[in-house]
Amino acid sequence: MSTEVVLDFSRAASEDDVWVTIRAGLCPNFAEFGANLDALVDVLRGGFGVGTPFKLRILGKDAAKAAVGAGRWQQIETTFDESVAGEFGEDVESVEWVSPG
Repeated sequence: MSTEVVLDFSRAASEDDVWVTIRAGLCPNFAEFGANLDALVDVLRGGFGVGTPFKLRILGKDAAKAAVGAGRWQQIETTFDESVAGEFGEDVESVEWVSPG
C-alpha cells in the first residue's frame, strides 16, 4: 500500500514558502533539506521519512507559480512529473495536480 503525500501550495507567497511546503510534506524530519531542484530529486527518491512508494497530490499550483515565477515553477513542475517515470530512481507512484473547485 502506498502513502499519499499532499503538498498544498495555496498559501505560498514566496519561493521559500514553496520549499517549506515541499520539506514539510516529503521530509518533515530532515531539517537539512537543501531547498533546490537537486534536493527535490533526492527526497522524491524516498528515504527521508515518507514511506515508499508514495502518491503525490499537489494543490495550489497557481499560487506556487506566482510565488516563484513561471520559469522556475516549470522546472519544479517538470521535476515532479518526471519523478513518476523514475528516471533518477524516484519512488513516486503518481502525481495528481488538483485544480481548485
